[in-house]
Amino acid sequence: MTSKRAVLWDLDGVLVDTMEVHFRAWVASMAHFGIDNYTREDFIRTFGMTNRAILPTFFPDATLEEIDAMSEYKEKAFRDLVPGNVHILPGAEAWLKQFKSWGLAQAIASSAPIENIDSLADAMHIRPYFNALVSAYELGSKPSPAVFLKAAEMVGVPPQECMVVEDAPAGIEAASRAGMTCLAVETSHAAALLGRATRVVKNLEHFSLEDARLLLELDGAVA
Repeated sequence: MTSKRAVLWDLDGVLVDTMEVHFRAWVASMAHFGIDNYTREDFIRTFGMTNRAILPTFFPDATLEEIDAMSEYKEKAFRDLVPGNVHILPGAEAWLKQFKSWGLAQAIASSAPIENIDSLADAMHIRPYFNALVSAYELGSKPSPAVFLKAAEMVGVPPQECMVVEDAPAGIEAASRAGMTCLAVETSHAAALLGRATRVVKNLEHFSLEDARLLLELDGAVA
């Protein structure tokens, strides 16, 4: 079956467990930038946003060029830590395979720089599942819907026919603004913070075939 529907995946915390690696990269980078008291609370508060949105909250007087240089430093630190320290989250690859078998278009729509998206897609061997890889870095940080709208455009599916898979409040808000349904997983935030999602599950192993049919408005023929 081929469907005119699509699944748009966030990456960090949804497909791949990168939270601790990102935190370690931020701690090291902030120390390099002169901030020695960067906390896990700082990290959680900004998780899911682009670096161009995060860094000015710590460096309000920095120029865009300085922000981009700091961002590049942090993301290189992250990529250096990736080998051997990241893994696919429970249920993620099973659903990638299931959606592909149903003929649904799939895209990664992440706040991460495209270099990180490419690196993780290849390291986790999941690139073949996707019709597009889209970074929000030049489009505007979530909760702007820009990255989801761009991903929908790239896979040729109307926004109202897309389901977003997210783990962060900013991403859920972005999906809502894009007019898309949203499945949220409790990998990075408690369920109480994910209430604007269409459906919330502990992780993708707790997402059922019936859930998928309902959220994507698919009939039983795809099972």
